[in-house]
Amino acid sequence: YKLYKNFKWKKSKTKVYKKTYVAKYRYKHENGNKYLALYTKSGKFVGYINTKAAKVVK
Repeated sequence: YKLYKNFKWKKSKTKVYKKTYVAKYRYKHENGNKYLALYTKSGKFVGYINTKAAKVVK
């Protein structure tokens, strides 16, 4: 799955595979998919990713 900087589908170069981020918001896009807004632990916005690409860790 790709990480996007915005919903104009500009791809982010940040590598998120096997990394942990905080998902603060979930959006349901008009295309029918749901996306999470990912942030670092310090609160810096990373990008949007499809919820199917994420898993919950505790």
